[in-house]
Amino acid sequence: MLQLCVSMPMGDYVVSASHRSKLISEHTKVQHPLTSSHLDGKDKMNVRVMQDMWHPWVIALLQNKIVDSQATMAYLGLAEKAVEAYTDRESAPLARVEMIWTSTFLLRIWRRWLADEGFSLQVNLITLNAYLCI
Repeated sequence: MLQLCVSMPMGDYVVSASHRSKLISEHTKVQHPLTSSHLDGKDKMNVRVMQDMWHPWVIALLQNKIVDSQATMAYLGLAEKAVEAYTDRESAPLARVEMIWTSTFLLRIWRRWLADEGFSLQVNLITLNAYLCI
């Protein structure tokens, strides 16, 4: 599962769990579905937690209220496509293939950029297991 626990550079921005924690502390539960339990990284296989994180209200708040959260939004979009490609039974097969290939190509580009910039892939990217599964 793609879990957002560490800070990961993405271009001029950073994918960061601090964006989630700021959103939870500054905005009420009425505005988004997240709680402090969403910050707990112990259960890394909890699909429901990830689905809450890319809820449209969360993305809207990140976009409009949390400064420099562009990479976090991009990461959540990538995670959504990767998970939905395998779990959304409503999507047509071709749409599902497009979702997983979009995720795959974005991950490959991100991985290459990290390597070219001298970042550690073990620290600054999703786990190797998650990467290979996608």
